[in-house]
Amino acid sequence: MHNLTICRQCGYVEELHLDEISDQLAALAQRQGFNVERQTIELQGLCQACRSVSNA
Repeated sequence: MHNLTICRQCGYVEELHLDEISDQLAALAQRQGFNVERQTIELQGLCQACRSVSNA
């Protein structure tokens, strides 16, 4: 399970621990007859440092 935030400006990547959401997605997929082998969630935007620079 890979859950990441990715800054589109500086490229900073941080892993998020979203076990509850990941479990819910896997359960939804299983109800559809789909067996999840790997899961990746990427949230892309601006990190706090880049937001501070662009707001200055």
